[in-house]
Amino acid sequence: MKILGYSIIPQYFLRWFLFIDLIYSQFQSRIHLGDFGTSFAPADPIELINTISISSQIGCAQTCNVNSLCRTFDYDTLSKRCRLFEGEITTGQVNRSAAVPSASRVSSVAYTQQLYLVYNQTCNQCQINRYLLCINNTCQCPPHTYWNGSMCLNQGYNGSSCQNDEWCRNDKNITCSSSHLCGECTH
Repeated sequence: MKILGYSIIPQYFLRWFLFIDLIYSQFQSRIHLGDFGTSFAPADPIELINTISISSQIGCAQTCNVNSLCRTFDYDTLSKRCRLFEGEITTGQVNRSAAVPSASRVSSVAYTQQLYLVYNQTCNQCQINRYLLCINNTCQCPPHTYWNGSMCLNQGYNGSSCQNDEWCRNDKNITCSSSHLCGECTH
């Protein structure tokens, strides 16, 4: 009896550990840390998700990581200011100037095609996933992003290249023109 009791307990903990590891891996992110003395300017002010005060850059990174819209953040170690942005680092501008505090640093979530392997599958495949959301019973891109055939990318603003309207920030009345550039709708 005792041997059976001991063998069940390790199996239970092993299953619990594997469950926790599965959850952790689906919310896990690789963060690129930028240089100190930088701040982020998004392509449009609407991309600022939130500004909070938090005790560390790790805390700022964790806050970004649990928000599926967050792709870029900057953190000032002196003021403890953490700003979260939905735009990828490549859609905005990293500022380096004397006006930027030397304790400020821009960081971004790294995105790869492997993070999107369950795109368009049933929602049970992406229930716990920071990169895809359950929309209409399938795993889809988060708001303000589009599917490019291999991953979700930020929708573009005026002057961004596009193939169709989904590639453009349509909530701001921006559509894809016949010249394949995002621009404000003029109908």
